[in-house]
Amino acid sequence: MLREVYVMHNGVDIFHYSAGNVEDDDEQFMLTSGFFAALQSFSEEVRSSKINLFSSENELFLFDELEKEDTTLVIVCDNTIQQSVAREILRHVKITLDNSVLIDTPSHYRLEEKEERQLREEIHNVAQSLISVEFQVEAAKEIFSKRADIDQVLIYDYNDDKLHVNLVSDKINPVEKDQLLAIRSFQRNIIPFIKEFQVGTNFDFILIETFEYILLISKHSTIYTIVYALDPEEPAQIRDIPFRMMSRPGYTYYNALYEKMNHNTTFQIDRKQNIKIQDGSIVSLRSEKMIGTFLQYLNKLLSSFEIDSFQDIIIFPSLPAQGYIKFSRNFTRGLRYIEIFKGEVLD
Repeated sequence: MLREVYVMHNGVDIFHYSAGNVEDDDEQFMLTSGFFAALQSFSEEVRSSKINLFSSENELFLFDELEKEDTTLVIVCDNTIQQSVAREILRHVKITLDNSVLIDTPSHYRLEEKEERQLREEIHNVAQSLISVEFQVEAAKEIFSKRADIDQVLIYDYNDDKLHVNLVSDKINPVEKDQLLAIRSFQRNIIPFIKEFQVGTNFDFILIETFEYILLISKHSTIYTIVYALDPEEPAQIRDIPFRMMSRPGYTYYNALYEKMNHNTTFQIDRKQNIKIQDGSIVSLRSEKMIGTFLQYLNKLLSSFEIDSFQDIIIFPSLPAQGYIKFSRNFTRGLRYIEIFKGEVLD
């Protein structure tokens, strides 16, 4: 689990989180922050490289930089958890801090007590949501009970093939085995698809929508959170629901990041599944096969939710990412388009 979070600006501590709401020991906090700053400085000056991770007998320490200039983030985790899980916690804590009031606070000031307390609670929820399925289950139940325009909420661990939450309205049928199989198959095939077009290595969020429905698929480690809404009353709010369940910055935050990307390539697919690139260049056999496989498993996924058409599909790769993918349909001409957007690496 996550034990502590340290944020330092030019080596001076400006924020600290400790699991269990333990009161800060200012002297211990300053000594630890000074040690981290000195260690990083030594590594840069003597070894010409930064420290990303090191471990002790009981603890795992991970370093990163925040968007705030000259500001270092260090998280401390139990040494019993896998490094991949610790890195996932680091990634989401960084997103939370980069999206918080801390970024706009002058470097020589500490946050107000109320702001610190709120930020600590957000970090606690992020860590809990990545480790505790129970936390996610309770959040799903609460949101489903409060919103009449949500018709299905699933929390599914594809690694264990376990359905933790299956909440449905009377508008749709309960989940069946073929739906879970479709989710697993889609998961296995979308990651190679993302890698093929060099926009990332995994995904955080998929949005599938028309004017009649919204289907959201959010991925955290091996857990899928799926939200399905027929006739959504407030689409903008529904897009943010999977993120709210995980106490993470929402769709708007991700969308703002990816809007910085520039259009790169458009693949056009006709009714006969012929694929070509709009600028006239040749589609490689590998890319053509990858797109065909992706379409096959996408259609299976949509069919499992009894969806027969879509307007837009947006795939947001996990950060750090090099771009994103948008899949759209022209109903009049019967054409589908896969657009690849790329830009500077987002982290």
